[in-house]
Amino acid sequence: MKKILVVIALSSSVLFACNNKAKEEAALKQQQAEKELAIKAVKDSLRLDSFNKAAAAKVEQEKEAKHQAELIAARKAGAASSRSSRSYASSGGSSSSAYGGTQPTAKKKAGAMPLKVQ
Repeated sequence: MKKILVVIALSSSVLFACNNKAKEEAALKQQQAEKELAIKAVKDSLRLDSFNKAAAAKVEQEKEAKHQAELIAARKAGAASSRSSRSYASSGGSSSSAYGGTQPTAKKKAGAMPLKVQ
């Protein structure tokens, strides 16, 4: 009878040990799956961040290009207006000379510095 009890005790301890190993393996597999899921979530988040950064950079480049185009257009408009004002000034100068008029010279005041007319 003692032998039967020893065999039953030994077999039950082996059975419990195997059952415990299976639980540990299942828990280990669960932890691995959770780690992989967390790693995947971080990678997806980083990928999404990089896409957002790329989109923001693209928008910034478009704004800069638009700003540069506006500056170029403003410079062209400014150059065109300065050309027209120069031609007006030169035509105004020639019309006064056509009438035979000259610019009056500044009169000297007593004790004042003479004014230079260009």
